[in-house]
Amino acid sequence: MFRNFILFYILLISGSAIGQNSGAISGYIDKGNTVEFVFGDQQNINIGGLDLKLDKWRDQIKEVTLAGDFNGWNPKVKGFELAKVDNKIYKLIVLKSTLGKVGETRQFKFVLNNKYWIEPPKECMNKFKGKDGNVNFLIKLN
Repeated sequence: MFRNFILFYILLISGSAIGQNSGAISGYIDKGNTVEFVFGDQQNINIGGLDLKLDKWRDQIKEVTLAGDFNGWNPKVKGFELAKVDNKIYKLIVLKSTLGKVGETRQFKFVLNNKYWIEPPKECMNKFKGKDGNVNFLIKLN
């Protein structure tokens, strides 16, 4: 457990650019002054405790948005829509200053079709389970 925490901390402070299947930092790439949020490169998604094959859902995805403590957990806030960049991947680039201040840790989730809130993958190290039982992605603003 402590070893995993140390690895997580090292990855956070290094600003590693790691995809969602890596078992490390998931959901975003630190680009310096910006953050690139990435959805769609994983094989499975978890919605409300149900593990689903993403490929079986892809044709039903009309919209992917970002909700977090930086936008009131509202997936309908303008400017937080991910753009489809190919037949699988959605991306959004956001200025770090939009998310918060340097040194802060923020929480977020991807939301499909303004309805389905995606849980972080099990192997993801940058996740947090709150007192309410919700599991969210974490991002450290460096």
